[in-house]
Amino acid sequence: MGVSGVRFVGFLVACTGLLPAFFLEVYFGYASKHIARMASRNELTVVMHDALIIGGFIAAVLVMIFISRIARQAVEAATVSD
Repeated sequence: MGVSGVRFVGFLVACTGLLPAFFLEVYFGYASKHIARMASRNELTVVMHDALIIGGFIAAVLVMIFISRIARQAVEAATVSD
């Protein structure tokens, strides 16, 4: 960080920009663990809870795709203007 000339405040701002990705990674891990448990159990379960976990997982994937497309467009626009 000292060699690149990035100021500490700019570094903190960049770190806060990473928080949504961290939350998605944690949720993917939780949802994957829950889906693996669903596949291995053979008792009657609460369908609404399972549906919410799977629905949330699908929504998180769609949000991640949407945000990555916006970020890619912003990076391409920034590199073209330089």
